Amino acid sequence: MDKREKLIEMIEDYVKSENLSEMDMIKLTRNLTLDILNRKYKDAGSTQVFKRSGKLEGFSSEKLYNSIARSSDDSTMKMNESDINFIISQLERNIKESGDHVLCSFAIRDSVTDILNANGFGQVAKSYNKKIKKF
Repeated sequence: MDKREKLIEMIEDYVKSENLSEMDMIKLTRNLTLDILNRKYKDAGSTQVFKRSGKLEGFSSEKLYNSIARSSDDSTMKMNESDINFIISQLERNIKESGDHVLCSFAIRDSVTDILNANGFGQVAKSYNKKIKKF
């Protein structure tokens, strides 16, 4: 039995011993990878991004700035440096308030989209979401 099968069996045994419903099991295991990574990186001093490829990399406000700026350039609505920095500061505040140390790239994208829309940059948000890279 490989490690993955062992882990699945352990979870199944736990679910059975605790008499958990399928919904309880789903809620318990849905974000298990992120929960484990959050524990591992809680004292790292920086936010890590869990990429769709499975890789972890440090959160980069510069990378995010460039992505929002390109989206602004590609949309009918232009943002200045101050606008972009405001969006990034809102995201960073949200991250800090969440207490998470590891975030999925798609969760960051969703948050940025919400912040852009909430601040009147809907056209930039649309352009930003068109830039999702396929791997």
